Amino acid sequence: MAFSRTFHITTSMIAILCQTIHAASPEPCGSEQSINGMMLKGHVFQTIKASHSALLALDCLTACNNDIRCQSFNYVISLSICELNNRTKEAKPDNFVPNPERYYFKRYKGRVALGSIPELPADSCWEIKVTEGEKAVSGEYWFNSIIPSKSILAYCDMDTLDIDECSASKNVCDVNAVCTNTEGSYSCSCKPGFTGNGKHCSAPVVTVTSSCEDLTLEQTNITGFIFSTLRDYYKYKNNMECKWGVSSNTKLELTFYTFKTEEDKDILEIYDGSSSNSPLIGSYSGTSLPPPITSSSHELYIVFSTDYSDREPGFQASYRAITEGSVRLRRSEIPLTGTVEIFHDD
Repeated sequence: MAFSRTFHITTSMIAILCQTIHAASPEPCGSEQSINGMMLKGHVFQTIKASHSALLALDCLTACNNDIRCQSFNYVISLSICELNNRTKEAKPDNFVPNPERYYFKRYKGRVALGSIPELPADSCWEIKVTEGEKAVSGEYWFNSIIPSKSILAYCDMDTLDIDECSASKNVCDVNAVCTNTEGSYSCSCKPGFTGNGKHCSAPVVTVTSSCEDLTLEQTNITGFIFSTLRDYYKYKNNMECKWGVSSNTKLELTFYTFKTEEDKDILEIYDGSSSNSPLIGSYSGTSLPPPITSSSHELYIVFSTDYSDREPGFQASYRAITEGSVRLRRSEIPLTGTVEIFHDD
């Protein structure tokens, strides 16, 4: 009997408050706003304890109306408490469930539109549209789904219900990346001259190690030269075994300018990786200039071995880091002419 009396007082108070507030507000108040035996689950941001069971309705309405985040609330009649929600049943229909001890009430006086303030970000454009109805128009709204746990302002197309993440108030891609919006998602790609996955882009860097002294020349932090013969000598040495390791945070290119070794005796081997156990790109000797070589990894391993007999001038080659959009002039037989090639990382 105590429960019935409390329930009667509470529902009577709701009706009285509803009529009182409705007199000063054009918004509806009735079965669409308050529903007995139902609750919105999983969206409670604050619980209010009433000073007296008879004041529960008044305390809940006052607390909800005074908090810009409050969209609705659940009465827990038997415990004299109410649960303030930051969503409505329209926004989260799957979470609107039966509960005999609760009474759902949608805020109708001064309710802040979902996604209109950073304190009340939406999950999606759809959620805003079903909550606000015809009032929801294409424009900028606050969302918490673009960057988890952060309220971000972005454009929402209410016709396609797509969030343009590339318009977000906080960059979703690296500052050195290009953002491309797609329906339901987006993509990031590093700008030419940078490497990475688009979320993180950095300038390329190359590191070179050599087992032979004075056979490398660093030009910049991404370019340099390797050669087989010391600068003051015309030919390389006999019984050489020189090894170079070239590594970077992006792919690498090796381009030869001169090449002449004792054919099938003094051999240059190039591996796509960090050691001679990596895949062999090619083995070169003789007088044919090797083609430009591009790594599929971020490393190249180079070995030059000579025997005890004839010597030749050897080779000179340049290395460099390559990124999306890198340009190379492929040489032809006619001086100062060639083919421009643009690197794309497929």
